[in-house]
Amino acid sequence: MDLNYIIYILIGAIVGSFLNVIVSRLGTAEGFIFGRSHCPKCKKTIRFFDLIPVLSYIFLWGRCRDCRENISCQYPLVEAVCAAFFGLSYYLYGLSWLSVLSAIFLSFMLVIVVYDFQELSVPESVSWVALVLTLIMKVAIDYSNFTNIILGALIGGGIIALLVLISRGKWMGEGDIKVGTTIGIFLTFPIAIIGVFSAFFSGALAGITLIVLKIKKTKDPVPFTPFLLLGGLISMVYGQQILDWYLEMVIF
Repeated sequence: MDLNYIIYILIGAIVGSFLNVIVSRLGTAEGFIFGRSHCPKCKKTIRFFDLIPVLSYIFLWGRCRDCRENISCQYPLVEAVCAAFFGLSYYLYGLSWLSVLSAIFLSFMLVIVVYDFQELSVPESVSWVALVLTLIMKVAIDYSNFTNIILGALIGGGIIALLVLISRGKWMGEGDIKVGTTIGIFLTFPIAIIGVFSAFFSGALAGITLIVLKIKKTKDPVPFTPFLLLGGLISMVYGQQILDWYLEMVIF
C-alpha cells in the first residue's frame, strides 16, 4: 500500500479523536484546544495511552479505566469514519491541495452530522466556518472554475432555502442551507446537482423505510445533514459517471 495512503488514514484517525472533543464541547464553556480530555461520567482525566484512536476503546472494552462506565461508541466510530474520509480524499485526489481540502471539508461535515444526530440542530459556528473556509480554499485551488463554484453554491443552498421558505422551516432548518451551500461549493456545478438529488433521494428512501418499520412517525423530526453528506460522498466518488450516464441517456 502507498505510504501516503497510510499516513492520511493515521492522520484522519487522530483528527477524528479531536472532532469528538469538538462535538462533546459544543455549547459548553470548555474550549476545544486547551484542557485535558476527561471521562464525561467521572470527570477523571484520560491518560495519554488511553487516547489512541479506536484501539484504546477496544483495549478498554468500551469502558472508562477509572469508573468502568460505558464509553459511547460514538468515539471510535467518529475516529474510524474520519480515518476513512482521509483515506478517501487521498484515493480520489492524490497528494494535492484538493485532497487536503477534501479531508478538511469532510471533517467539518462529520462534526455537523454527529451534532445534528444528537441535538437535531446544526451547530451555527461550525457550519459558518466550514462554509467560509471551503469557499476560500476551493477558489484558491481552482480559481479558473470560479463561476461553477458559485453555481454549485447556489444550487446546493438555493434549493434547500426554497424548501425552507415554502415549508416555513417545517421540512428542514436554516442550518441545512449553509451545509448544502458548503457541499455545493466543494462539488461545484454541475456535480452539485447530483449531490442534491442524491441527498433528497436517500433522505426520502430512509424516511419511508423508518415510517414503514414504525421506527418513526410522519411528524417526527429526522436530521437531514447525514443525507446531505451521503449525497456529497456519492457525488465525489461517482458524480461524473452518473452525469455522463444521464447525458448519454438524454442524448441518445
